[in-house]
Amino acid sequence: MPTALGIPCMCMKGDTRRFFNGLCLACQGTGIKNPAREGTLRHNFEVKRPTLEEYQAFDGAHCRNIYKGLVEDWQCPGCTRTKYHILRWTVLYPNKPGRRLGWAGGYHEHHDHAGDKFGWQLPSWFTPRFEPTVVCEQCNSADASAKRKLKLPKDFSFSPWEIRQFVLAWAHGKHLIDYQRAQAIYSALPPPPTRGLFWAD
Repeated sequence: MPTALGIPCMCMKGDTRRFFNGLCLACQGTGIKNPAREGTLRHNFEVKRPTLEEYQAFDGAHCRNIYKGLVEDWQCPGCTRTKYHILRWTVLYPNKPGRRLGWAGGYHEHHDHAGDKFGWQLPSWFTPRFEPTVVCEQCNSADASAKRKLKLPKDFSFSPWEIRQFVLAWAHGKHLIDYQRAQAIYSALPPPPTRGLFWAD
């Protein structure tokens, strides 16, 4: 977990920033102010932590079925956070009359979207890049954010192991995404296999 090293960064003159792996978390070493990242950092440094009783009372909410199927010592294969560390204090039902603050934790079935075009009948020659697995909502969101920001193909998906390499996870908080690292991972991948179509005589 990042810690304050007391080093002033160019992005916020005179302000002491937090560093990780030698880079300022707010600007990633660019020296350029990044309000979105700074907002995420402020949120993460001030997160509320659930008590043991609050954690034990959490039933998975809108992800109840997936949540109940996870063993107690499960860790997200993307960020390695536990079910307890994924729990976060947020606005529940933000667009409904019952809007209120409470504990939430999202879980999603993450899969290789390259197979989506085939529907339920995957052809025998198709091999997904990784097996479907449950990841936390922050890892699932990081995959989508990276694809959107980098303008990657919609049917591409980062594997949980690849996601782990470009996110910095926070207990009870939000992921910080290293888009340059995500681009490097994508660029290093071999081109997807193609299957030629032909007419037989």
